[in-house]
Amino acid sequence: MATSEFDLKSLADSLEKCKNEDDTISMDDYLDAYDQISKFLQLLGSIFTFVVSDVNEKIQILRDYRHGPDADQYVTVDKMMAHEILHQLTKKSKPSGSRTLLRLHRAFEFVMDFIREVRFAKEDAKMSELTSTSYDRTLAKFHPWLVRQGVYLAAYTLPRISQFNIRLKSKEDSDSHLDRVLLFSKPIYETVQELYVTNQLENLP
Repeated sequence: MATSEFDLKSLADSLEKCKNEDDTISMDDYLDAYDQISKFLQLLGSIFTFVVSDVNEKIQILRDYRHGPDADQYVTVDKMMAHEILHQLTKKSKPSGSRTLLRLHRAFEFVMDFIREVRFAKEDAKMSELTSTSYDRTLAKFHPWLVRQGVYLAAYTLPRISQFNIRLKSKEDSDSHLDRVLLFSKPIYETVQELYVTNQLENLP
């Protein structure tokens, strides 16, 4: 049964299923994982509501493609890109699947880097520093100065790491699920990144 609360095990399970045996990335499982990532972002507090709203909007755009007239072309990420390149859909005024996923892909790198920081942080670590460190390594390079300053300010509203861990680690085996998230997310990110670079879509406006 679906729940509005973040479920670490569900995130790990979805990530585990993302990569098919032929190394393609399942769109449905990726979006299921992103449902949990959206709920994870909600744990960061109300200041990130606008981020969650944007993420959910992009998830819905991709789900609409998955259930639209060309649904079979959006089963995997590589198939989606090939279809949109062939039909010159990547730069249309309507958000393409490739452009929409690119934004989620960039945020995916940030979230997974941040989860790694949290996983190995000490109890007295400052959430603002963990967030800023991950952001600087990932999303910051895609954002203008004003957005970057907004993120740094928002970071200072985050709960203490001890409080955040209570929200995040609700079960005794949570560390093992965090380790699974980190294990499965890396090849997913690298595969999708390679597809964007190979297809010269990594800088879609």
